[in-house]
Amino acid sequence: MKTNRKKLLIVISTICVLFLTITGIMSFWGKRFVNRNDSVYLQEEAYVFDTAYTYGVGVEEEGEYTIKINGDRFKAVSLSVNGILQSQTQKGRETIIRLNKGINSITLDDGSSIKKLTIKESGRRNKAGAFVTYDSYEAEKCETKGEISEEDRTYRSFASEASERSYVTLRNTGDYVSLQLKEATNALVLRYCIPDSEDGIGRTDSISLYMGEEKKTVEVTSKYSWVYGKFPWNNDPKTVNTGGGHMFFDDVRIILNKTYPAGTQLKFMKDKDNTAEYYLIDCIETEEVPGYLPMPGNALNILDFGAVANDGRDDAKAITACIKEAVKEKKEVYIPAGVFEIMDPVFVNGIVLKENDITIRGAGMWHTVLHGNAAAFTIRAGNISFYDFSLLGEVTSRRDTLDPPAFSMITPVKGMANIRLQNIWMEHWKVGLWADVTDGINILGCRIRNTYADGINLCAGTSNCVITQNDIRNTGDDGIAMFNRGVLAVNNKVLYNTVALPWLANNIALYGGKDITIKGNWLKDTICFGGGVNISTNFKPQVFEGTILVEDNKLERCGSRENNIYADYGAVWINTVEGFNNQAECIIRNNEIMDSTYQGLSFYNGGLLENMLIEKNRIFHSGTYGIEVGKEARGFAIIRNNQITEAKAGEVKTNQNENFKIRKK
Repeated sequence: MKTNRKKLLIVISTICVLFLTITGIMSFWGKRFVNRNDSVYLQEEAYVFDTAYTYGVGVEEEGEYTIKINGDRFKAVSLSVNGILQSQTQKGRETIIRLNKGINSITLDDGSSIKKLTIKESGRRNKAGAFVTYDSYEAEKCETKGEISEEDRTYRSFASEASERSYVTLRNTGDYVSLQLKEATNALVLRYCIPDSEDGIGRTDSISLYMGEEKKTVEVTSKYSWVYGKFPWNNDPKTVNTGGGHMFFDDVRIILNKTYPAGTQLKFMKDKDNTAEYYLIDCIETEEVPGYLPMPGNALNILDFGAVANDGRDDAKAITACIKEAVKEKKEVYIPAGVFEIMDPVFVNGIVLKENDITIRGAGMWHTVLHGNAAAFTIRAGNISFYDFSLLGEVTSRRDTLDPPAFSMITPVKGMANIRLQNIWMEHWKVGLWADVTDGINILGCRIRNTYADGINLCAGTSNCVITQNDIRNTGDDGIAMFNRGVLAVNNKVLYNTVALPWLANNIALYGGKDITIKGNWLKDTICFGGGVNISTNFKPQVFEGTILVEDNKLERCGSRENNIYADYGAVWINTVEGFNNQAECIIRNNEIMDSTYQGLSFYNGGLLENMLIEKNRIFHSGTYGIEVGKEARGFAIIRNNQITEAKAGEVKTNQNENFKIRKK
């Protein structure tokens, strides 16, 4: 008996040793082949035009990186980084390439067989939202001698338009907001509000910035903020009784004269020479901007055609002359560091590009600035690319028939296709980009701030687009919209963007379309008249077809109230208008919906809705219901396996609507 027991113990011990040995080997080899700091980009994220596949990838530091290419059948491919063909150091499936800090594009000329790219030791990707190179600090969470506001989402209150719905007021001399830098910094953005002038044109003042013991005076203005009355708004404070003021906050970009190390104390203070009645400080974004991007070898410099940086004179004709010659010589256009003005009345809608195959590059979006009321581009051709500069406009109110978008493809012509916007900063425009009937747009790494209408609108059949890794804030209409006006749009993807604080309408809005993917976006702080994601048949679009996928998005404090009719809209708002039914396969899956102002998800309007699946969503802390079916809603939806917690009014409200059925399978 003892002998058997001894044998059993030996067997058990042997099994344990083998198990631990195998586990150790697997762990060892797993660490060799799976680095948790690698970032992986799947083929379905790529922008595809003809046979070329372009991936938008982010890295925290400039330098050389090893990329691994995986596919069913591998062969040597022609590879471009940021539109420049690379001479490759290639070993098998791995290639060493140089990437800039921030967002880069990697293009494989024959990428159909490649399933994914792995960027080794580049840092893990965000699960939701854009890759950005700045650190963000909420003023109300910083050290302060000012007054921290209460959270408030009431339309036209200051807090309703602040990020995370709170801010700090500096009213008295000596009031400040202070923080300690997490990382080295040589540039920053302050989001703020000061009182408007009595005539509504705007006032200019200053605020003091201290970096350690050093002081810098920062100019601030109300010129681009504060609108009044009712839609489409105006700049006359006398109309306050017909609607009141809003669009309170604006940004100021600040370039420092040196790099300050992590741990430096940064302080915004109201000093005795800062004379505004108050300063509302919402948030501060700090970053270390790399040096100038050099001119490529195959490029022409606008300075050689008469442009002069920082002289305050119009450079439009010099830039257009450079573009004309670059087309002739089949070269690119380079705009070096500095501020270049574009105000010539001939270019009222911006510089017009009528020829194919144009590439315009800057030295970096902090370094190269095109400024003025016509510092925009109207595109009338194909294969056009823009890289690494800023377009800072002069729009101060919404005038739809007068002011241009920063990038306009509004009047379609044959051949408008394959347009790229990469690392472009667009601010103080009516719209960032508006496109009609364009085949293929890739927008990546852009910052769009403080517009009076949409951030991006893919309109009237604009198809085969990928919008990825963009940071969009404070738009006066939808942050990102697809408006199927007249022509059906097909195969558009909105992936890994951050869209915050639309002060009219939705963070992301779909008005019809076919085969659309909305994935991995971080949507925050809807202010009024919209939801975080709006699936709508409003405005008489070409109705939905194919598959509409809304998956793996993060929604915080989304949804809002329509104040004109006192209707509440959910963070995910399904708006099906009678006569424009929705019978597409709509899948809303695995989204995280937190702290919605009203419902987590709501069904609205009397159009027929069929073939919708809502599953595996986490709906937490809704202001009213987790899910609400409107009284007029018709049709059915499969709703299953969702986690709803802390909904203040209840998990699901059906309004005893017999015309809408909730099914589980």
